[in-house]
Amino acid sequence: MSMAPILKILLSLKGRSIQNYAFEQETVIIGRDPKAHIFLDNPGVSRQHAKIDRVQDQYYVEDLGSANGTYVNDTAVKRQPLKHNDLLRVGKFSLQVSLESTQRARSAHGLDDALPDSLEHTTVLTSDQLARVLATAKAGAQERPALKVVEKTDPAPTRDRASERPFPILAVAVALVVGIIIGAGAVLVAQWVLSMAM
Repeated sequence: MSMAPILKILLSLKGRSIQNYAFEQETVIIGRDPKAHIFLDNPGVSRQHAKIDRVQDQYYVEDLGSANGTYVNDTAVKRQPLKHNDLLRVGKFSLQVSLESTQRARSAHGLDDALPDSLEHTTVLTSDQLARVLATAKAGAQERPALKVVEKTDPAPTRDRASERPFPILAVAVALVVGIIIGAGAVLVAQWVLSMAM
């Protein structure tokens, strides 16, 4: 098992993250060629723009004669060693470099014995590896209890009709009493007015 650091790259454009990559291979090609490991679909990027090579435990970035150059921390480079947190610029794209020791990455993700080296930190799987991942996911899904789906036909909360009756009856009774008081008051006012007129 290699103890070289894992090369992680966060690809962004104009401050917006696009994709995360993680590589353990010795060479990573960056360019506009769709077969490049990091494909950058932009006319300002050459087909084979730059490459990152691992030599023992050190990664190096090298410009491959691109038209617009390769920059590390805003300095044009032909070939230069990479350090943790270096920022590569290729055309309009920014590539934030992170170098993490293999053992630390394995421990952080609980992968010491869980997966073979070929499955770690990669987005490309062979058909055998994909079958294994799917089988593991299926086994995990079978262990979980199935969720019971309950359909609700009436989204409105149901009310007890008997509990609705007292309020309208009470309202009618109050209105009746108020009407009687107003009516009686009107009668008294009318009698007073008549008595004043005589």
